[in-house]
Amino acid sequence: DDRYFGYVNREYSVGIPIPFGGGYFSTEILVVGIAVLLSQSVFPSGIFDIRYLSFVYILVFIAALFLIVLGIRKRWSWAGWMAAGVSVLVFSDTAYISYFNSFYGEAVTLVFLLLMTGAGINLASTARPRLWVLILFFAGAVFFAGAKVQNSPAGLLAVLLCFRLIRLRKDNLWKRTVVFSAACIIAVSVLSYITISRDIKTCNKYQTVFYGILKDSPDPAADLRELGLNSEYEALAGTNYFMKEYPIDIRTPEFKEEIDNTINHLKIAGFYLKHPGRLLDKLEVAALEGFLLKQGFGNYEKYPGVAYKTTANILSVWSNFKVSTLPHTLIFIIVFFAGFFLVLALEYIRNKDIQMRLLMEIMAFISLTGIMQFVMPIIGDGEADLSKHLFLFNVCFDLMFTAIVVYSLYRLWSFFRIFCTRLQLSK
Repeated sequence: DDRYFGYVNREYSVGIPIPFGGGYFSTEILVVGIAVLLSQSVFPSGIFDIRYLSFVYILVFIAALFLIVLGIRKRWSWAGWMAAGVSVLVFSDTAYISYFNSFYGEAVTLVFLLLMTGAGINLASTARPRLWVLILFFAGAVFFAGAKVQNSPAGLLAVLLCFRLIRLRKDNLWKRTVVFSAACIIAVSVLSYITISRDIKTCNKYQTVFYGILKDSPDPAADLRELGLNSEYEALAGTNYFMKEYPIDIRTPEFKEEIDNTINHLKIAGFYLKHPGRLLDKLEVAALEGFLLKQGFGNYEKYPGVAYKTTANILSVWSNFKVSTLPHTLIFIIVFFAGFFLVLALEYIRNKDIQMRLLMEIMAFISLTGIMQFVMPIIGDGEADLSKHLFLFNVCFDLMFTAIVVYSLYRLWSFFRIFCTRLQLSK
């Protein structure tokens, strides 16, 4: 527990890289590899200091925020400074940056989605976008899509933006870069999914059924029969895959074989479509845990006087606000996303400029990703580690919130300036 949950571990021995050592492919492997090379070039001791990994994340993070501010300033001048202030407050929160000193894929997800967003805003804010900005956009998209298996659907969704990006310039180099990059995003998204080990798939299927559908079910036996499983397994309802004891042995090859051959994500999705009330109940549970960014892991190194799982609260204004103030209800999330899409639609209709519409489409991508990531954990892993699996939902929500604040302040300021101008003219 001390090693994995109670404290931050700073030093690790350097061994031979194992590309699929975690049971699946992840672009985090390359990020960690860069950090290891950097660490060994400075201190070639065979020991990896994880602060070098944090340094790599910080560089990408700063570049992403710089691009976001630069892109907004190009189009709306001083609104860029508002974006800078809100972005730093939200995304420099300890709940986010604590992941920089870990091997969790959440850090890759955060910084490269921000990089993709920042580069996208710049592409949508320049009459003739530069090739290096396009490359940064696709680098962000590739690393984001391949950071975690959970991100792969969002990676495929990002490919749709390529159809818009290819129209920004007419030269062949630009078009070839877009096509090649889109192919890379697809390849990474597919690779991250198909390389999942059988053990991980079995675990996820178990969690989805027994710690998802059957948890709090009014009739577990009937649910099992509908899913094509033995109704005798109802004794396992509400159990998760990592318990020490079970009423039925789930480690036998026969049990795993039945789960693997019978259960798939399409069947789970179909079950919830047939029982929409059950899905709404699960989404209500997701809403309760949706804004819990801190997972209770200690973020201090182990020193005398530092208690187990001690967590720093400095720079936690935003994460504390989300927990203590925002409504943790499904209706709030529905209203928030619906309102955001309504404003996007109105702005999309009002603006005929292709680049302004591209900006709206980038924000729509973030919104759709947030919706997918709110529902997917229920279908993919039940209620297991739900708040952690909603990390990307939080990032998307916070990007949307930042956009709303900047947009609202800019509109209010513009209205105030127009009002003052008309007032002076009327005198």
